Amino acid sequence: MSSLADIDAVEGRGCRVYAPTMQRPRAARARDRRRHRRDTPATLRWRRRMQTPGAKHLYRLRAATSECVKAIARDRELGKLRVRGRARVKAILLWYALAHNAIRALSLRAAQA
Repeated sequence: MSSLADIDAVEGRGCRVYAPTMQRPRAARARDRRRHRRDTPATLRWRRRMQTPGAKHLYRLRAATSECVKAIARDRELGKLRVRGRARVKAILLWYALAHNAIRALSLRAAQA
């Protein structure tokens, strides 16, 4: 789940955030109205955008892309990294991304032939 500070930071860099708004019980929603008053312009744009049918459809499409990649990573035992340090973790994730993209490219080319 994204925090409002994360949404502000990403929107501030010129990106559009497509993350779901949290659905809370009715009693909690009444308290949330007070929080909305403290929203920044970026979070207000995000809230309005996520109410549109196009944004909801786009967010649902993630299941066919990023969620699939996460499941494949778990199947390939990438759930726990057995190294320490940011540089080593980054190296493993980059190697995994390269290997994943190569495997996908091969399977897509085979499907076209």
